[in-house]
Amino acid sequence: MNKISRKGFLKIAAAAAMSGVTAGALAACNAASGSTSTAASGSAAASGATGTYIPGTYEGTAEGISSTVKVTMTFSDSAVTDVVVDTSGETASIGAAAADELRDQLLAAGSAEIDGVSGSTITSEAVMKAAKSCYAQAKGEAVVSSVQLPTGDENDWLGTEPDIDEAAITETWDTDIVIVGAGNGGMCAAAYAAQNGLDFRLIEQNSSVMETRHWYGTIDSSEAQKKGIAPVDRAELLSEISRSMGGRCDQRVVKTWINESAAMHDFVSGILENEPYNYVCNLTAGDEAKWPDDTQVSQSKLMFPVQQVDYSSAEKPRNVVFQEYIESKGYSIDFNTGLAKLEKDADGRITGVTTNRGTAYPTLVINAAGVFAEEIAAMAGDRFFSIHPRRGTNSILDKKAGAYLHSIASIKDLTGKNTHSKGGGILHTVHDNLLVGPDAVETYEKENTETRRESIETVFRKQKRTMPKLSEQDIITYFTGIRAPTFEEDFIIEMGRRTGNILHCAGIQSPGLTTAPAVALDIEQMAVKYLSGIKKVEKNEGFDPIRHAPPVLNKMDDESRCALIRENPDYGVIICRCEEISKGEILDALRSPICVPTVDGIKKRIRPGMGRCQGGFCSPLVTQIIADFLGVPLSQVKKSSQESDITFGPTK
Repeated sequence: MNKISRKGFLKIAAAAAMSGVTAGALAACNAASGSTSTAASGSAAASGATGTYIPGTYEGTAEGISSTVKVTMTFSDSAVTDVVVDTSGETASIGAAAADELRDQLLAAGSAEIDGVSGSTITSEAVMKAAKSCYAQAKGEAVVSSVQLPTGDENDWLGTEPDIDEAAITETWDTDIVIVGAGNGGMCAAAYAAQNGLDFRLIEQNSSVMETRHWYGTIDSSEAQKKGIAPVDRAELLSEISRSMGGRCDQRVVKTWINESAAMHDFVSGILENEPYNYVCNLTAGDEAKWPDDTQVSQSKLMFPVQQVDYSSAEKPRNVVFQEYIESKGYSIDFNTGLAKLEKDADGRITGVTTNRGTAYPTLVINAAGVFAEEIAAMAGDRFFSIHPRRGTNSILDKKAGAYLHSIASIKDLTGKNTHSKGGGILHTVHDNLLVGPDAVETYEKENTETRRESIETVFRKQKRTMPKLSEQDIITYFTGIRAPTFEEDFIIEMGRRTGNILHCAGIQSPGLTTAPAVALDIEQMAVKYLSGIKKVEKNEGFDPIRHAPPVLNKMDDESRCALIRENPDYGVIICRCEEISKGEILDALRSPICVPTVDGIKKRIRPGMGRCQGGFCSPLVTQIIADFLGVPLSQVKKSSQESDITFGPTK
């Protein structure tokens, strides 16, 4: 078998996706090469009338909250005579303790539909699922020719997960790659895999390949070179597409299309334009390839797709040709087969992490979720600690108040009572403001960061005992955060106790900031140790730990400032007068590797809006700079999250 890199295989799928088609999902696994099919064992005899069974003892399994739950059921020809429920791997006081009651319910019900046990919902559902498998086997329904999964409709995307009876699974595959969907992207990827002798299976929930989009976009292909079309400015095209989409696109995917579409076209043309098809490629570029004005979402100087390949005059659609091609290479398509779900590793190892942005397949998971660390631990089946949130409120004072204090001051309770206050006092920030606080208030709300009057008044009343000149009138802003202490009031930095590939970094509170470098070193060493047991881990000798920060105008002397402004006049345009932040610095922040194009994001990066006026004068200017940078209207710029709209113009 020819070997090919995963990157090489993904070229075609990614390029096809950016050409206006749907890419197939690729899931690589570590199975051995070759494909095997194994039929599930079971009786082929019909069960007879409804309610009658094939006498015998049957076993069903399903995943519970932390283990595989097993149900063993013995049937006569007309009834269930015995049930054994094994939930010993579940939580001792909850799921495991429910085994006897669940057994009694199954015996009494005469079916798998039981009420379950309150407080053991997940374990109960697993028992019911395993029991359904036993019933299916006893009725002779375990042997079927195929599994038809629900195709669904436009309303069920990411809806309720289908309940698939394990007994209905009649075939298993060992394969390196699964391609989901026989559309434009999936068929192109499958053809590429077939050409390179890869071990793959292509599944499609419908009964035929999907319709073909006859054209696709490409950049600097061999066809373009033959016609003497000048190379495209790729950086400009990436920027223009991002602008036209209002920034709502993944630039990494766009960049993949720009860089790899030429190779994609060479691959496609190598099949379509040779024997036995001999299709003719029609390539248009420049003005010829522009979309009509009435369909162009945003007027763009580089009207993508820039270079358009059209095989519309072909006798057969491209997807049909690709089907013939992969079949000629000894492969086939599994039609009427839909993807239902992705499962966790049977050994309890985390193999997939699904979010609102997609699914990652990690070797090691580091749990640093703050107040939600216990939830992440529970998802991993490794919760051995609890978080009790503690709210703390800080006030930031005007810089002029800094003259009142030249050290750190705090009132300490000398009664000997352990209050776990964890901080609180008066201190100078690195920018010469005074910070007063925080307090420490136990709360059940993990996300409620509202600032309450009583917190500020309590802190000021306490700290005025050390600094009589302290005044609430000097407050320019305030904020509240939630600490994430454990009941042990100590850090948890350790590998999982029941789940092997999770590393917990939880319970971090004061002095969390001070200890952060040491904690990071511990995490690094533990991660390297774990990964070294799986694969070779080498130190990146080229890594530069020094962050080369952009220029900071208010820290420069006059001579350096003038030289910088002569080089780039944007540094001479002051946007925030309170903090002396220039337009050039804001643009530097927007151009950083991790761009945060929101008003609050820029505020946190370089401080425009941190001064006395708290953005009263500079916020509109910052918003305009962000809008110009993204190429979007002012109304699309956000204050912080996607839900934080900024209102422009008069209001009622």
